[in-house]
Amino acid sequence: KEVADRFKYQENSKINRLNLLAYLMSNYKKEFDVSPNVFIPKPKVTSSVVSFKPNIKEKLNLDKFKSFTRILFSTKRKKIINNLIRNQIYKEIINKEDILKETNIDLNKRPEDLNFKETIMLYNILNKQTSSFS
Repeated sequence: KEVADRFKYQENSKINRLNLLAYLMSNYKKEFDVSPNVFIPKPKVTSSVVSFKPNIKEKLNLDKFKSFTRILFSTKRKKIINNLIRNQIYKEIINKEDILKETNIDLNKRPEDLNFKETIMLYNILNKQTSSFS
């Protein structure tokens, strides 16, 4: 049940890599919960059934975007800038002032505080500045 809840993307709520990628690639729906009583042995948690209908919301290189989000969300409690500069490619190209000017995204925020559009904007700018992500 907790994992099913983590997939759900809601505007103005904290994001994670899982719900960001699910939102990008599909329409997600939590169908229903399943009682522990229907399993043998009975688990200590409630399960959930979820469905995903393919629906790509942005045209982008999915492999590069996955690499970007892996780096962006690598350390949950660190700031965006710190997560990015830990990666050698980004460390060499990041210009905080340019990013702030182009996107109005404060790189001192935490990744979970971005919304979907801000994450895509940040990806697009960094993707323009480098030809490959590691």
